[in-house]
Amino acid sequence: MANGAEDPSIKVLGTDLAWDVAAGTCSSAGLRSAMFWLDPSLLWMLAPMADELGIPLFRLLIAYNANLGADEDYHALIAGREFSQGFRLWADAVASAGWGRFELASFDRLEVTARVVVHNPWELGMQRQLPPGKRWGCPFLQGKLIGLFFHGFGATCWAEEEAADDGSRALFTVTRSTRTIAHELEVLRAARIDEQRREVASLLAQRTSELEAAQRDLEAVVSRQAEQIQRLSTPILQVAAGTLAVPIVGVISPQRGAEVTHQLLLAISERRARAVVLDLTGVDDVDPAVAELLGRIVRAVQLLGATCAICGIRPDVAQVLTHEGLGLGAGRVYADLQAALAALR
Repeated sequence: MANGAEDPSIKVLGTDLAWDVAAGTCSSAGLRSAMFWLDPSLLWMLAPMADELGIPLFRLLIAYNANLGADEDYHALIAGREFSQGFRLWADAVASAGWGRFELASFDRLEVTARVVVHNPWELGMQRQLPPGKRWGCPFLQGKLIGLFFHGFGATCWAEEEAADDGSRALFTVTRSTRTIAHELEVLRAARIDEQRREVASLLAQRTSELEAAQRDLEAVVSRQAEQIQRLSTPILQVAAGTLAVPIVGVISPQRGAEVTHQLLLAISERRARAVVLDLTGVDDVDPAVAELLGRIVRAVQLLGATCAICGIRPDVAQVLTHEGLGLGAGRVYADLQAALAALR
C-alpha cells in the first residue's frame, strides 16, 4: 500500500494499479480504468449488440476498434525492445487487468509467422454460459494481436483464431496477409447492403403483387356492382299476365342497350310474355344511335312473337325525333304507361 488505506495502490506483474477512493476511480499503468463482472455485466452489454448486428459484423467492429489502440500499446511497452521481450512486458501488463495469460509460442520474423496461446481469455470466459451458436469468440484480442504483430513484422498480417469449447484457451495463428480489418469491414458492409437491397426488392415485389391482386379483386367487385346497378336501373316488371314493362332511366349507352335487350328477351322467353311496354319517361336524350337501338329492341321483341309498345316520349325528345326524321321501328307509341297497358289488354 503506497498511499495508505484510503488510497491503496499495488503492483501486479510490473503494472501499477491504484484506487482513488474519494473520487471512486481506479487506474492501471496510470490510465483510468474500470472493473466489470464479465458475466453478467459485460456479457449483457455486448450480447445484445452481437444479436442485433450479427456475429460477423460485430466481430469485425470489435476487432477494428481494438486494433486502433494497438499502436499505443506497442509504443508504450514494446517499441525499442526486441519484439519477444517487449511482447512479454505487454502480456504481463494486460494479464494484470484480467485479459488472460498470453504465451508467445513461436515467432519467426523471416517467415512472418507467429503463434500466440491465450490461457483463460476474458472474452471466452465472459461467453461461457452462452449456447455455442451465440458465442462470438475473441475479436478484441484478435484486433490487438493483428496490430501488435503488424509492428513486430513490419508487414500486414492476419490472426486466425481457434477457441477451446470450454473457454479455457484460444490459439491465434499470425501470418502475412493482404487482408485488413478495415477492408473486411468494407466487404461485409457492402454484402449486407446488397442483401438488404435484395430483401427490400423482394418485399417490394411481394407488396406490388399483393396490391395488383387487390386491385384486380376490387375491379372485379366494381364490375359486378356495375352490372347489378345496371340491371337495377332498368328493371323488367311483370305488370299484368303476359305483359312486361321496362322503365328506362338515364342515358342509353350501346353496352346498356345490349344488356337490356339480352335480359328482356330472356324474360319474354322465360315468362312467356305476349306484350312489352318500353317506358322512355326517364330517358335523358335520344339521338340517331339511341333511336336505332330502340328500333332493334322493338324488332327483336316482335321476332319472339310479342307485341312491343313505347310510351313516355317527352316533348323535347319527340321534337328531336321529328326534326331528325328518326323513327322507333314498328313499335306502337302511347302517351304514358297507363295508356299503353290499356291498349294492350
